[in-house]
Amino acid sequence: MARHRFLCIIKWIVFLCAFQASSCRAPGDKKTSSSTARTFILNTSAPNKSKVVIENKGDSPAIFQLKLNNQFYYSLDDIVQTIAAMPDEFSNEPLERKAWRFVSSNVKFSKTITDSRWQHNPSLMINSVGNGICDDLGCALHLIWKKMNLQSRVWVLQGHVVPEVFIQNTWHMYDPSHQLVYKNLSGDVAGVEDLSKHPEWIAHPVNRSVLQNANPVAYALGHSQKMASIYSSKSDNFINKEYDFLFEPGNSKFILPAGGRVIFPASVSFSENACNSFAFETSRLLVELKSNTAAELSFPLVIASITGSGTVMVDGQKFDIGSDSLQDFISDYSSFHQSLKFSSDCSAVKVYYHINTKVVSLKAANELIITGEHVESLRCELLEIEDSGNIPDKGMDMDSLIKARFLLYEEVIHKGKPRNRFAEWKPQNVNEVIARMHSYFELTGVGALEAEQKVKVLSEKIIPIMAKLPNSEKQKRVFTALADPYIFIVFLTYVEHCSAQEVMKMMS
Repeated sequence: MARHRFLCIIKWIVFLCAFQASSCRAPGDKKTSSSTARTFILNTSAPNKSKVVIENKGDSPAIFQLKLNNQFYYSLDDIVQTIAAMPDEFSNEPLERKAWRFVSSNVKFSKTITDSRWQHNPSLMINSVGNGICDDLGCALHLIWKKMNLQSRVWVLQGHVVPEVFIQNTWHMYDPSHQLVYKNLSGDVAGVEDLSKHPEWIAHPVNRSVLQNANPVAYALGHSQKMASIYSSKSDNFINKEYDFLFEPGNSKFILPAGGRVIFPASVSFSENACNSFAFETSRLLVELKSNTAAELSFPLVIASITGSGTVMVDGQKFDIGSDSLQDFISDYSSFHQSLKFSSDCSAVKVYYHINTKVVSLKAANELIITGEHVESLRCELLEIEDSGNIPDKGMDMDSLIKARFLLYEEVIHKGKPRNRFAEWKPQNVNEVIARMHSYFELTGVGALEAEQKVKVLSEKIIPIMAKLPNSEKQKRVFTALADPYIFIVFLTYVEHCSAQEVMKMMS
């Protein structure tokens, strides 16, 4: 019995020693110090001219996650919780529709940063990349639905990619790119296979159902005859299970070295103008590091560039800062690069990350919550952006103009405007395009003399543009697209307000 008690005492001492040792592990070990949350209330009278500055005044790296006005997302669980808490747009709005609204509202349908699948990670897409084409948005929504334990799949069509969700024994297609759904005659959301049999639900819908504040150009494309033909060509439509792949970054936290500071939005990478509906649009988050100090940096964002002097290891590969080889490696975007290790001789280091403009949009009153380790050393404030060039010049609001024209057209059509061929006209050549422009101006109440003057100016621009189309087949496709009244209104507005080069890009 005494021996048994002696052994129990020894085991207890060993346990206490192990417990004490585990509680004293270094920050790099699995067991870390307890997490702390800090809340900063940041007020400003000029949100569009302000930036957030977070500085690490301590001697240790701060390891944290942040939420700005409840935005920034670190996992699919985080995103799903946010979606579930969204207010209903109407009574008993289903969760799958809220997910569609979330993706459509937070990711811009535009040029993509890469063809690689890592960007399909919804957190990276929404926090950082902020832009994507149909497969990027469709895959993000698909992965979110799957995390909600909903049955989902992704269709590859002839020139488009869309996700479907299985609800009440029926497939429903929600298009986050064109920000719309198509409904059947009963008013229910239709699926891809139903739409392939009934393309008229696309081009001539009984009930148009579109996301509030949807991009009008995307809306027009979504209801075009071209989109109807994409769905109805069933032979090349297929379900692609490769979109089930979910890339996970190595670290979902910000690691800010001692003496470093974070600034966002630091700049924007675009100058917005009247013709930018599908331009890649992103802001920058800047990290400035303390000079002559070795440092490790890891942010769950996409690196845009690194400036300064010294050397840096990017995911194990060594580069001179400022070299072409470093920038080429970063901007290739074939892989997601996260781990940065800077040598002790580095100076004036600035690391720029892509950050979604919508996620860092400031308000008059802002709540910033930072949760993690060593966050007591962080100092946070709002400062004014010194360089006015960092603020986008929006110029003319092209989207609002197009949307207003859509509404006016629908209002006139519903009144049954007599003796006007605009809605039914199917132009076959450039002269008929010009004639249809004249009928549009007449339809919307422009006087005969003013309409004549407008058409004269526009015809001088349109004729050489059409002459530049590469071949007759391309011309035929353009004229087919322009038969759709909504597409024609978009085309007309571009011709009026954009350069010939921008019109050619739009037609392509």
